[in-house]
Amino acid sequence: MAVSTDDQRLADVLLIASWTRLRRSELREARVRDFVRVPMPVLLISRAAPAGTEAKATKSGKPRRMPIADRVLPLVQACAEGKGPDDLMFTTRTGHQLHASAVKRSVHRSTLASSGRRIHEYAGTPRRA
Repeated sequence: MAVSTDDQRLADVLLIASWTRLRRSELREARVRDFVRVPMPVLLISRAAPAGTEAKATKSGKPRRMPIADRVLPLVQACAEGKGPDDLMFTTRTGHQLHASAVKRSVHRSTLASSGRRIHEYAGTPRRA
């Protein structure tokens, strides 16, 4: 399923979410320092920030390493560009933290129909080799 949006930055973040299977709360709390490039590109996910609450441990309570596929690596690198290690990794084009309402306003709902998809499912499920 493809997503139609007027905000290219948001479209890129949704594609990253789809390929990494990060939850919205994990996207909201990911920091630039969590992006490790060597020996292979991964995101270290240990915190989540559900809307309206403070950051906390992830849903499972366990940190995990999310490999970054070549398809989205340039997008992840662009999200980190020009930011400090403690800055939020995935933000709006104006640098604000992601909010579900902004996603819903920007994404053309007709492309999603009423499928009830979560943010990490918006861009479709990537195929595994």
